[in-house]
Amino acid sequence: MTGFFYFKDRKNSETASWIKLILASCRFFIVFIVVFLLFKPIIVTIKENVKKPNLLVLIDNTASIVLRDSTEGEKVRIASDRLRTELSEMCEVQLIPFGTGLFEGQGLDFKNEGTNVSRAISLLSDEYVNENIGSVILISDGVQNVGMASINSLLQSPIYTVGVGDTGAIVDAAVLGVYH
Repeated sequence: MTGFFYFKDRKNSETASWIKLILASCRFFIVFIVVFLLFKPIIVTIKENVKKPNLLVLIDNTASIVLRDSTEGEKVRIASDRLRTELSEMCEVQLIPFGTGLFEGQGLDFKNEGTNVSRAISLLSDEYVNENIGSVILISDGVQNVGMASINSLLQSPIYTVGVGDTGAIVDAAVLGVYH
């Protein structure tokens, strides 16, 4: 179109060549912009945000882990550190110690007195409600002395359990005889 408008009128042959070049350039850009806008160009921007899934590792941080064998605590520490290093490329590994509640950001000292798995899972589902949770790994010895035995979780992620500690029965208080 610009070429047509330029060559249509050859009357301005006495005009300097640099003015012709400026006028032709202006015509080209004006006509190009008008035609471009008439066709209603669709400019689509696609932005992709890839976020690694979270792998939440709940670690029982109570005294029952090291009650019978003091090396169990060190084994749990080594296993949790190994999980963090080996899976760090695929997902964000977060180690969360728990007892009667969640103790995020604290180290493993195995000095808490009670284990409440149902409350820990409930707090976890409340705290990470809008997060991309891939799965939850629960590391515990299975000795639960606080809370309910059933877990009603709002987590849509699978929960994997890892049992640690001694498999022998812990001797509790027993009634040897009743005198009336």
